[in-house]
Amino acid sequence: MSFGEAVKTCFSKYVTFAGRARRSEFWWFYLFTLIVSLVAYIVDRLIGWNVSSNVWTVNGQSYEVSTYTNPGWIQLIASLALVLPMISVSVRRLHDRDATGWWWWLQLLNCLCGLGTIILVFAFYIQPGTPGPNKYGPDPKGALL
Repeated sequence: MSFGEAVKTCFSKYVTFAGRARRSEFWWFYLFTLIVSLVAYIVDRLIGWNVSSNVWTVNGQSYEVSTYTNPGWIQLIASLALVLPMISVSVRRLHDRDATGWWWWLQLLNCLCGLGTIILVFAFYIQPGTPGPNKYGPDPKGALL
């Protein structure tokens, strides 16, 4: 599956959690989301919509206490537009490995110890799918042969 086909497929299955997704579909769409996020970040920085700083004035002298970056409006809109198709392709990728989509929630462990995504990537996302049909549907590679 090519880059364009993967993006088109993921948007056509925007919130379709049933079925299976090939590795190429998952990874190409993941690359697409990274590119869109990077472009949105750059545009937000150029416009100046996402940099905030705290400036304190003491005795007429200004001091910058801290600078932090928060997502800008374009980044926020891009993230909201891409979150559901990314979750759905992730669940379909888990189905291709004959695993339940509930494993996707393992990513919440990232908040605690950073292991959730590492486990998902190495246990499910980079591994080949189960050959032939499984309980989640026919083999997506078999449909292309």
